[in-house]
Amino acid sequence: RLSEFKEQKYRLLFKENLKQVQLDKHTIYLFEYLKNNDVPFTIATASGLSNLKFFFEILSLSNWFDLDKIAYDDGTILGKPEPDIYIKAAKNISTNIENCLVIEDAVSGVKAAHSAGASYIVGFGVSYPHDVLIKHGANIAIQSFSTFPYNKLNEK
Repeated sequence: RLSEFKEQKYRLLFKENLKQVQLDKHTIYLFEYLKNNDVPFTIATASGLSNLKFFFEILSLSNWFDLDKIAYDDGTILGKPEPDIYIKAAKNISTNIENCLVIEDAVSGVKAAHSAGASYIVGFGVSYPHDVLIKHGANIAIQSFSTFPYNKLNEK
C-alpha cells in the first residue's frame, strides 16, 4: 500500500514536469531504428503495472512497444540485481538472452543483465559514473543515445 502511494506521488510529479521528461530525439530515433529494422526489443523494468501503463500513455510508448511483451514487476520474479527480469524479457521477444544487447541506467540492472548472460551491456545516463557501470559489467557507458553503438545490433 505504501509503495503504491509513493508511485502515485511519483506519477503526479512526472505529470507536473511533463515538458522536462519527454523522450528526446535520439531516443525516438533509436526506437524507430529498431522498429524499422525488425530488431526485436522490449523493456525490462522493476516498475509495476500501474507505472508501466502510466508511461505508456504519457510517453506514447505503444508506438514502439507491445505492453504484453514487457517484463515488469508482477510479483512473480525476483528484482534486479537478480537476472530473472532480463531472462523473462528475452523470452517475451522470443530470443535468447545471450543474443541480447541491454541498455541499463543502474548498477543493479547492469549486474542483472551481466548475470543473465546478455551479450552486450550499454550503461546509460548520468545517475552513476560511467566507470562504476563498467566495473559492474557494462561493456560501454554513454550519456545520450546520440552515441549509441548501432554496430552492436548487427553482431548476432
